Amino acid sequence: MLILILNINNNMKKKLKILFFGTSKFALYHLKTLIKNKYNIVGIFTKLDKKFNKKYYSKIKIINKKYNIPIYSPKSIKELNNIKKINYLNIDLIITVSYGLIIPKKILKIPRISSINIHASLLPKWRGAAPIQRSIQYGDNKSGISIIQMNNKLDEGDIIYKKEYKIKKEDNSESLTKKLMKLGSNSMLKIIKKIKNGKITFIKQNNSNATYAYKIKKKEAKINWNKSSKEIERKIRAFNPWPVCYFKLNKIKIKLWQAKILEKKNTQNIFKKGQIISIDKNGIQIILHDGILNLEIIQIPGKKKMKIKHLILSNKKWFKIGDILN
Repeated sequence: MLILILNINNNMKKKLKILFFGTSKFALYHLKTLIKNKYNIVGIFTKLDKKFNKKYYSKIKIINKKYNIPIYSPKSIKELNNIKKINYLNIDLIITVSYGLIIPKKILKIPRISSINIHASLLPKWRGAAPIQRSIQYGDNKSGISIIQMNNKLDEGDIIYKKEYKIKKEDNSESLTKKLMKLGSNSMLKIIKKIKNGKITFIKQNNSNATYAYKIKKKEAKINWNKSSKEIERKIRAFNPWPVCYFKLNKIKIKLWQAKILEKKNTQNIFKKGQIISIDKNGIQIILHDGILNLEIIQIPGKKKMKIKHLILSNKKWFKIGDILN
């Protein structure tokens, strides 16, 4: 553990000049927290290269207009022109939250005080792009927030602060994201105050304990009925609200938003894995090698997601006992 005494003058204490890097909904929440608490945001760097990010980009643009904060979305952060822009801003602190690009060392060294990153996992576990989804998918019983001193590697910087959150059995990626956004923003404010007071502690990460939360690919969302009931149920929660798990019935892609594990009935081996064994108002029951998965909320192409009881009332012909889901 290393305790660093920062050389902070009175002018810095009054009004830190902060440059913010962030792209996602998670990042937007932290940015709004900084603005709400009247921190001096001198610029915003955000990544814009996919449709998925456009709605958050537009909200950041609203912040840009309302508070007159310059916003930049370069194709490459490494370009010399961007480094010059950042130098010109005369910043004290870089705060990065879910930006989506590795920031080069040349930029990380520019702030007078530090460059920090707020990450949605208990580092060194789940470094990378999808820590929330992977923690649910692989059955972790806890997640949390890590704030690190940034270096030019992927989430490998020294840890300044950690805060745990116990994952509930009903948590999906959306609910866990909301909880970690609040935890992260509160933690961020706490650490900024420590930075302003001139004293922060660094703890090196143990790289031998590192795991990686690789970016989610759409093809991962297809359900494999040969997997265990726990693996499938966790993946459904992990991939809600994106990319959303799915299966096929008669070559039609059906999204699966919610399911629960039931006790295995004595089916005397007359059903195959992935086969519908019963349908009622509580759901569609699918047999697996280790139990029964009850499908509760699904989405038919061209329709909104709905509970099975509403689907049965509206259109019974979609599913029947004995159908095998691909």
